[in-house]
Amino acid sequence: MLPDYEKYMRELRRVRCRQRAKALKTQKRGVKPLRLDLQGLPSEQELRGR
Repeated sequence: MLPDYEKYMRELRRVRCRQRAKALKTQKRGVKPLRLDLQGLPSEQELRGR
C-alpha cells in the first residue's frame, strides 16, 4: 500500500478511537452496548477486545 494511505488510515483510526472513548465516557457506566460505526461494522476496539 502507499505510505500516505497507511498514514491517513492510522490517523483516522487514532481520531476515531479518541472520539469513541469520549463518547463512552458520556454514556452511563456499566452499560456498554455494541457500538457500531457509520458503516454498521463493529468498532475496531471491540474486535480487539474479543
